[in-house]
Amino acid sequence: MISALLFLCSLTSAATASFWLGDTTEIKKEAYSLPGFDCGNGDYANGTVRIYFPSELNDTYPIVSFLHGSGGGQFDKLCFTTASLGIVVVAVTQGTCGDWTTQQLHAVAGSQDNQHLHPALSHVNFESVGVMGHSEGGAYTMGSATHADHYNIKAMVASHGGSTNAAPSIPKNVPCMFATGTSDPKRHKLYWAYDATPARPSIFANLVGGAHMEPIHGGRLNEFMAHFQGCYLIPRQESCNKIYGDGNDTLCHKNPMADCQIRWN
Repeated sequence: MISALLFLCSLTSAATASFWLGDTTEIKKEAYSLPGFDCGNGDYANGTVRIYFPSELNDTYPIVSFLHGSGGGQFDKLCFTTASLGIVVVAVTQGTCGDWTTQQLHAVAGSQDNQHLHPALSHVNFESVGVMGHSEGGAYTMGSATHADHYNIKAMVASHGGSTNAAPSIPKNVPCMFATGTSDPKRHKLYWAYDATPARPSIFANLVGGAHMEPIHGGRLNEFMAHFQGCYLIPRQESCNKIYGDGNDTLCHKNPMADCQIRWN
């Protein structure tokens, strides 16, 4: 891993939550200021990155970079749930300036170059990276996935709509999940992305009654978006079983689904 050389920012007060999927019993949420974002000068150049991580840093963890939609918002349910599998999650707080794909990738590469900015970063395996985004952030996440080889991206999750022009360029060897709901008017854009991408395996999960902000207000697919990352980044067999299994607690069966498709080839 690359050593860090820039100043250490002050951390926000820690927050904890109990969205537990794995063996990690406590997740903390803190923040650090990461220089180098393409967002102008001053505070925008030193972007705030939220970080969700196991409270006891006693292992090496993969990393997921999360990008919110144009409306902003903190997707704590989804980020805490993902981190509970033993994954460090970083999330850029202002995603409305510059190239969002560049920001999402810089949250990983810049953090690797500046590991002293937060104690959890020295415990990250930067060879195992996931990207995840919601709404317009999900569209730019597809763009991030096209750079998979350079950034060691092993899995992509796009949640609830957004522009989809990058989907056909995602490499075939990057597993992708597209999660949406029947009450989201943008669901058709996400199906187009699923249908257009050559990535395999590729999943389209359409939740009955799921609205655009389901990950915040309902969160019924949050555990499966998290398990998708856990399956490929850790890799964790139990998470793979949750995605591809046939039991009552698996992706296609736990919640009412209007559509649940998996393409292998």
